[in-house]
Amino acid sequence: MKRINTLALVFMISTALCFGQTWRGKGRLEGTIKDSDGKPIANATIKLTNVRYGGSFEIHSDKDGKWVAGGISGGNWNIDIGAPGFALKQLSDYVSETARNKTIDIILDRDQNGTGAGGVTAGQLAEAQKILATGNDLFNQGKFPEALAEYQAILAKNPDLTVVNINIANCYYEMKQLDKAIESLNAVLAKEPTSVDVITRLGNIYAEMGNLDKAMEYFNKIDQTTIRNPTTFYNIGVLLYNNQKVPQAIDYFNKTIGIDPNFADGYFQLGLCYVNQNELPKAKEAFNKFLAIAPPDDPNVPNVQAILKSL
Repeated sequence: MKRINTLALVFMISTALCFGQTWRGKGRLEGTIKDSDGKPIANATIKLTNVRYGGSFEIHSDKDGKWVAGGISGGNWNIDIGAPGFALKQLSDYVSETARNKTIDIILDRDQNGTGAGGVTAGQLAEAQKILATGNDLFNQGKFPEALAEYQAILAKNPDLTVVNINIANCYYEMKQLDKAIESLNAVLAKEPTSVDVITRLGNIYAEMGNLDKAMEYFNKIDQTTIRNPTTFYNIGVLLYNNQKVPQAIDYFNKTIGIDPNFADGYFQLGLCYVNQNELPKAKEAFNKFLAIAPPDDPNVPNVQAILKSL
């Protein structure tokens, strides 16, 4: 996980080797799947992949189009939804283990002429998914150039599968070629101009690059009432704090912990902001909350303990 002045960027689809079901937790997602006429789609396949750990599993909708994924860890999840005769839909969502997650209601569009997403045939899509799986395995092993080659092979054969540019962007990100990562994400945005996921990723990259104006240009495109990932607010807060806009940063850190009350780094940064503003009682409250929920081996624990002693 890359950080700049404690900036946590949740960007990568998978970041490390994963063994076992490390994605298990107390979170729960549920929703419905319907067609464009509002009719429920039974036995649709919902594949959920944990962004941090890479673990995945599949479930199916019931006769009423309802589905439930329980016992999952908090954090970011990629969700692929498919059903015979319908185009594949991909989205991502943030899961909280402490608060109730909003219902995800999905509308699937029917295939036209037996094609899938972007006019890709079912056979082409199946072949692309096999290559994608190979690329994901390589990515999870840290073999980013090799994974990149697999993803690019998909796009070369199926130019309409523009969503693969997200995987390509992830490789460029890990290879520290941020300009190319931005280029790949913009290719997706050209096809999906309202994609909150892609807009957020672009904002996060510009935040890591220290470009406040460009980062905020993207973040301001997002309807903040729809944001469910606390890391988005956290990233904005850190960016504002690093640019000496502390009161505005406080607002975003409060939004961070409003979404996820167990987001320890949100309290840490909030404490720093209050110290900067000489609001010491609020700083102590934030730091004590951080110590209560942060893991003992968090590198900021001794720093916070030292700060509290000095206040």
